[in-house]
Amino acid sequence: MSKTYRDFFLTEDAFLKENERFDKCKRKFTCQFMNNAKWRKVFCAIFSNPNLIQHCEVVTFCGGSGCAVLLLTELQNVNFEEFIYSDCIDEQITTEEYATSYRAIEYLEFRKTWVGEHIGKLVPRKTYEQDIEQIQSFLSEIGQFEWDLSENYLRLIAYRQ
Repeated sequence: MSKTYRDFFLTEDAFLKENERFDKCKRKFTCQFMNNAKWRKVFCAIFSNPNLIQHCEVVTFCGGSGCAVLLLTELQNVNFEEFIYSDCIDEQITTEEYATSYRAIEYLEFRKTWVGEHIGKLVPRKTYEQDIEQIQSFLSEIGQFEWDLSENYLRLIAYRQ
């Protein structure tokens, strides 16, 4: 049996409080474009093609300016579908400490270029690049989505104000 977001909470009360917080945060938005089934398809597609999608930030509306979580698409020999649940994504394939509920995701951001992690004083940081138009085309094959595209990033939008 697959986990659900509820399984990540020690008590029912804690889970209900988190859902109340989500509901309160969602009130600032007037349009919602995603549901759990679409999120699951999107995440399965992202992790199925790490050569195309190398960098993706999950931006949630958890705080005033949002929180960004990176998906760990570079992990090797991992069956990612084991960690993509019906209503959340497990922290084991992200840089987050906890599971991320699909309800809390404001948008996904795919940057055209980004600078890699700092390794040490003698090793310069490396700049990476991905084709955001190709990412949009690839993900559009699995469904209709709301997009924001600029010359620097592509966003898959879940909510709009």
